[in-house]
Amino acid sequence: MMRLENILSTLARRHAPKLLAQVGQQPDNLARLHDLADGLARVGVLVLVGQLPEALQAQREAQVNAWIGAYGDLHRLLVTRLFPSFPGIRATYADDRLPPVIVIESECAPPAMVIAGYVVPYLALRQREREINTQELSGVMRAVLDDLEAGDLTHSAYEALLDDGINVLMRMRRLGIGAVALTRFRRELFPAVPPAPPIPEAPRRGTTGPLFDTEVPVFFRPTGSATGSATGSSGDGAPPRRRPPVRDLPPRPGTE
Repeated sequence: MMRLENILSTLARRHAPKLLAQVGQQPDNLARLHDLADGLARVGVLVLVGQLPEALQAQREAQVNAWIGAYGDLHRLLVTRLFPSFPGIRATYADDRLPPVIVIESECAPPAMVIAGYVVPYLALRQREREINTQELSGVMRAVLDDLEAGDLTHSAYEALLDDGINVLMRMRRLGIGAVALTRFRRELFPAVPPAPPIPEAPRRGTTGPLFDTEVPVFFRPTGSATGSATGSSGDGAPPRRRPPVRDLPPRPGTE
């Protein structure tokens, strides 16, 4: 857990300095991680941890690409329909270790907050179940839209957004890479929620090959440039390592 503690604490110092004082030094490290991740999501910083089954390790680049692309698609859907004036999103790897940890910084905090508070814990809750319950997907998406106060949309616009969101959630449920819930449900959606799967530790050095085969620094960067990692440079004066590659998200409709 020390790796995630370092990542979340560094992000909190950068984006929400008061958060560190609010969470304090809790005796339960897992509770502290949840509080940090929840607090970061409220200011538009979503931290995702993926877990790839051993059988899919040979395809991990494609699997991670699809995983992050789906989160980008959901974020874009919500922002385009509800917050079109704030489309900015930037996502990078926190470091070059496994399991992959992705940091998504959203110009508009509410979409990141509801994705963290409903989608991530739901996917972690149901990832071991093969059957996809479309009524549950509808319930999750309605909770997302309720928190974003989407009820002022016309009926047809609301239903279109709901259907499009359910389709993205269904695609996320079918992905090979599993979600690890750093964030908790914002409110209870399902009775008797079982404990989330444990947060995986990074494998020992030397037990895996390179994370990726090519070098591209970030997967989505609409403006500015990205340097370093979520935890900064290596501390020895050397420049920060370049991040592994994930494909660029497709352009928003009408921008080409």
